Amino acid sequence: MKNAMKIFLTSAVSMSIANAGVYTGLGIGQTQINSNVHFTHNALNEKIFKLGNKETSPQIFVGYEGVFNKKFYWALEGLASYDNIHNHFKRTINAPRVTYHTDFHIKNSIKGTAALGISLEDFIIYGKGGISSSNIHIKYECSGQTAQTINKNTTGKIWGGGVIYKISPEYMIGIEYTTIKYGQLNLTSPNGWWHIKPKIDNFHIRFSYHF
Repeated sequence: MKNAMKIFLTSAVSMSIANAGVYTGLGIGQTQINSNVHFTHNALNEKIFKLGNKETSPQIFVGYEGVFNKKFYWALEGLASYDNIHNHFKRTINAPRVTYHTDFHIKNSIKGTAALGISLEDFIIYGKGGISSSNIHIKYECSGQTAQTINKNTTGKIWGGGVIYKISPEYMIGIEYTTIKYGQLNLTSPNGWWHIKPKIDNFHIRFSYHF
């Protein structure tokens, strides 16, 4: 039994590698921050403000993919994107009267993902998961107080999927949706506490060349 399983796994890996190859491409689409900012003022109840900016987001990617048993698709991919999501908002709260300015900026992201799917003639349908490392800058300022800032690379979890159409054996076009959820970021000041769990939604059209 063990020998049979070993032979099966060895054959499966060999077939996957035999049908595997490198691909690279470009993507263009829209990136949107879809998160709530939770703010607690010292003398007030918690306030929730919505972030919802959209930006055009180009990306470049390279990966290694294969098809096992002419049906099961797999891929490993590295990707760099220029997200440039910038959200500035201002709030004034009375009793006491305080004005708050917050800048939230996600700049560049580097992502690593693994995909699994089904190959159907000229189409591939897949799901994917992975990790994103993004440069996030936050500046929080309120009346009469020194500005508080965060500028760091933050890791998030990626989930999503897409569809690929084979124009030819070398050229392909696809659409892909992914969502990225980051850990909680916190800022404090003498007047209150500010925290957010950034969530980024991405929708891209992707063009790729397969070697």
